[in-house]
Amino acid sequence: MGNGSLDKNSKRMKNSSIIITGASKGIGFAIAETLYKQGVLLTLTSRNIEENKNFANWNKDRVFL
Repeated sequence: MGNGSLDKNSKRMKNSSIIITGASKGIGFAIAETLYKQGVLLTLTSRNIEENKNFANWNKDRVFL
């Protein structure tokens, strides 16, 4: 995927709402971080709510637990 495709998809995803399970670490965390940077509204769930709270504290404007 070239940069043009990424930019096009980022614009399409902006202000979308997505629920991510397993978001406290690993792939789930990486996906949450990437989507946040694209302007997506996130709802995060995982077995470790404290780690989700850390992510939400840095990104209060678009992250919900």
